[in-house]
Amino acid sequence: ISDDSSILVSTSYNIQTGGMSLVWDLSTSEIIATQEKLYGVGSPVLSSDGAVLFYTIQSGVYSWNFITDVVVSISEGTSCELFCGFNVFSPDLSYIVHSGYFGDIVVKDGKTNQEIYTIDEIEYRISGIAFSPDVTFFVSSSDDGVIRKWDLLTGELLQSVGGYIRAIDTVDISPDGSTVTVGVMTGE
Repeated sequence: ISDDSSILVSTSYNIQTGGMSLVWDLSTSEIIATQEKLYGVGSPVLSSDGAVLFYTIQSGVYSWNFITDVVVSISEGTSCELFCGFNVFSPDLSYIVHSGYFGDIVVKDGKTNQEIYTIDEIEYRISGIAFSPDVTFFVSSSDDGVIRKWDLLTGELLQSVGGYIRAIDTVDISPDGSTVTVGVMTGE
């Protein structure tokens, strides 16, 4: 959602048709822009002015000015590193956190896509990443049912909670940074 709550971005993925990003005008509930065939699309983040969408796909990290329909590649690559997990941008776009399917977390510079450090202490699939609003820490969720809080600058584990639920599917942090929420698929 844009800073002024006027625009919402949604992404989806279909194994046969690829991924899609939709930009919605929240005042009218109308789709105002669409970009299709984005294989491995994930982690959209709007610029502060609400005009540029930053996202990752299998082939790299891109920005899309959906008003002018111009797409710019920030970094390209077709390795499993970019596809076998997902990428999440910090709210200020200064960091990208990549979560691998096999429990690794890679923190990268958001402007250059260069690796800053890797956390490889988790033995389960990383299922979610969320940044604090002040961009000082991030939380991860994983299939072992544990939520972990990490110092963004150092990668130090600050806190872990959980183990009660077998797998957590998603994690988020409240706008004031005080509450972490999780989503769980129960199969019921």
